Amino acid sequence: MGTFIITIAVLSLCVYVFTLLWKSVLKFCYYLLLRSADVVTKVITATKKAGKAAWWLYKRYRNGRTVRVPVEPEEEEVDIDMLPDGLQEELEIHDEVIVKKGDIDPAEF
Repeated sequence: MGTFIITIAVLSLCVYVFTLLWKSVLKFCYYLLLRSADVVTKVITATKKAGKAAWWLYKRYRNGRTVRVPVEPEEEEVDIDMLPDGLQEELEIHDEVIVKKGDIDPAEF
C-alpha cells in the first residue's frame, strides 16, 4: 500500500509541475502575441502616416505649391586687364557674361 501512495504522490507532483510549466508557456505565448500585435499595429500606423505625408507632398509638388527659393548670382567688379583674351572678346560682344567662381582657364574660351 505504501508504494501505491508514493506512486500517486509522484504522479500528482509531476502533473502539478507539468501544469505550472504549461501555464507559464501559455502566458509567455499570450504576452508575446500581444506584443507582436502591438508592434504590427504601430508599424501599420506609421506606414499610413508616412504614406499620407508622401501623398500630400506629391500633390503639393504636382500643383506647383512648393516654395522655390531663387538663387541670386553674386556680382563682383573685375579689372578688365586681368581677364583672359577669350573672356574679353565675349564681354565686347555681350553686355553681361556669367562666369563661374574661381580660376578661369583660358582654354575654355
